[in-house]
Amino acid sequence: MKHKFRVDFELAPIVGYGLLWLVIIVVTLGLGSLVFGYYLPKTVVDSTYVLNETGADAGRLQCRLSIGEMIGQAVLWILLGLVTFGIALLFYPWSAMRLVLKRTEIVPV
Repeated sequence: MKHKFRVDFELAPIVGYGLLWLVIIVVTLGLGSLVFGYYLPKTVVDSTYVLNETGADAGRLQCRLSIGEMIGQAVLWILLGLVTFGIALLFYPWSAMRLVLKRTEIVPV
């Protein structure tokens, strides 16, 4: 049984999200970039479909990561970054992706 993925994420939403997050990052003086690290993969995961052998939709990936969890994790990583003088932030991207994938499930279409 071989399954594939299809991502329905077009250029217009990418540009819109990019501009929105650019404004958020500037307004928050860079702190929004830590939340962006969770939001970007979540957005891609949420627009991904699982296809069966015939190419029909078998399900959709859905990440159940809330904005509150994202902000909480960002605060934790800010504190870790301050305590370790930034060394902990080298591991932040992997931690963010791990959390997004842990909160992802396949739901019926």
